[in-house]
Amino acid sequence: MPKDASRTLESDIKDDLSGCFQHLCVALLQADREELSEEQVQKALSQGVQSVVNMDLVHKDVEDLYDAGAGKVGTDESVFIRILCKRSVWHLYLVNKRYQEQYEKTLMEAIESETSGDFGDALKLT
Repeated sequence: MPKDASRTLESDIKDDLSGCFQHLCVALLQADREELSEEQVQKALSQGVQSVVNMDLVHKDVEDLYDAGAGKVGTDESVFIRILCKRSVWHLYLVNKRYQEQYEKTLMEAIESETSGDFGDALKLT
């Protein structure tokens, strides 16, 4: 079968998937995760992660994740997608740490209790 040059992986995902799983896959495909510069990585290694991460944003993300999941009836998957697909791994490390301190549950445990199926499985891999 000849390839259709007008098709993209993103358009195929949008055609073949639906709902929050589709939105998650598109967000991951867009690869828009915040990354630290080499200088910031060195600073984080020598002075600690908190020296290069916006702690106000960490606290806001912890609250937003709780409010989108365990803090309400139902789950607002878009908040999980936005934060887990966009924030740096350094930022997410601190979000997980603060979430666990504040709610006595890891972020992974929150994802497991608030999501399911392919979406939940994929979200845990982000």
